[in-house]
Amino acid sequence: MYPVLILFLSLPGVNSLGDRVYYTDARSLSLGGISSVIESGSNPASLCFVDRISGSITPSYTRANEQRGLRVYDSYGNNIGISNIANSTDGNIGIAATSVVVPVKGFRAGFQFLPLWDFNYYYRREYRDDFFQLLKTETHEYTGSIYSVSPMLSFSYKFFSIGIRQDLIRGRRDALITVVKTDLPDSIIQQNDTYDGMATGVGVIILPNRHISLAYLYSSEHTVDNKGTSAELNYPASHTLGCFYQPAARIPTRFYGEYCRETRPSSVNMYKVGIEHTITQDYSIRYGFCIFPDYEQNAVWTTVLSIGGGYQTKKLHVDIAYSYNKRDYSSNDFTSLEDLADIQIDESSSIFLISLSLTL
Repeated sequence: MYPVLILFLSLPGVNSLGDRVYYTDARSLSLGGISSVIESGSNPASLCFVDRISGSITPSYTRANEQRGLRVYDSYGNNIGISNIANSTDGNIGIAATSVVVPVKGFRAGFQFLPLWDFNYYYRREYRDDFFQLLKTETHEYTGSIYSVSPMLSFSYKFFSIGIRQDLIRGRRDALITVVKTDLPDSIIQQNDTYDGMATGVGVIILPNRHISLAYLYSSEHTVDNKGTSAELNYPASHTLGCFYQPAARIPTRFYGEYCRETRPSSVNMYKVGIEHTITQDYSIRYGFCIFPDYEQNAVWTTVLSIGGGYQTKKLHVDIAYSYNKRDYSSNDFTSLEDLADIQIDESSSIFLISLSLTL
């Protein structure tokens, strides 16, 4: 059981904390995941951008692919190439975000559903002998996510807005590890975890004019209790700085930037940049870039390239976004894990979102 637990905590694609959901809706994804300084983002102060009752929903499709190759050595111990041993692909359909905002005089009240960590992962590998006879089949299936249900409140005065959100964190993770051998009974390990916790976020947005905006978001340190058999999950406090700048002289292009720092013994930093260009009053195109390290293995970095567009009328907004994510394991050291010491991992994923917003 212990080697299986070590492997479970070290698997690419999923670990004890899952994969980070670094975006909110389609507009956020197309801008590289920036969310602290745009409407319907993670910053409760961004409610100040909404002047009428509005609601939005964002269906999502995520497709992940992982290839594992075994380093092959000659009789002198020289690495002479890579032999592909596994190629696992998994697709998932879900809801990326849902929100409702109601303006009441100088106040804005809102509600948001937002996934935080994604546990969906699939891996399958066949073990064969020198004569290509099947010896063992190993399958890892993980499903579930951790999400927040958050009431929000914002107050704005002139060019200054402040907001607060209370995150009610819930989640579930189901794990099924199956090992089928030709000469021994099958081995099945099943685990079901349910998560429960709370966190608080406070945000500020300064909008001195329509050409520039500055944002700050603080999220408190919190613990997500596990009602299953695994240990609780501890998340550090985070500080996010965001901004956008639109040059004067009626240039219809906005430049976005965001930096997030999570305070922990070895701090985690995230960097995001995005460009939004308005083609006409109704149409826009967007590009984004994001880079961030793995939550537990800081030597593993994920690079995100994204693109998207939007169409809007007085009552309807439609946004689409696509991103390609590449996880780099070249700096990670698996030598302490015998089963992974000579494994080369190539992992990538694609995300497609459509956001539909209706304003009354």
